[in-house]
Amino acid sequence: YLEILELSHGAIATSGDYESFFERDGIRYCHVIDPRTGWPEQGVASATVVCEAAATADLLATAICVGGEDLAESLPDSLYDLIVITLLDSGAAEGASGLREVRYGGEE
Repeated sequence: YLEILELSHGAIATSGDYESFFERDGIRYCHVIDPRTGWPEQGVASATVVCEAAATADLLATAICVGGEDLAESLPDSLYDLIVITLLDSGAAEGASGLREVRYGGEE
């Protein structure tokens, strides 16, 4: 586990490419599709969002997987309590050494 979150209210959702994927010719293809290109998203290993409603948390987590840090930075703070994004550094090998975590909002 990278982190354990405990909630007393609200909802949490995580979306990512770390469970449903396959690799071919060194390229990882996951189930999260970028609607702008029609291809699987690249670069975000996972996005976790904590907010009031489960549907909103799920929607934002999936959208952030596609839109990355730029989308997360543009979201109004009123939509969420915490966003945790795990990004795969470009060119990094799989595994914890290739991951970095970015946080927005909430308490750290």
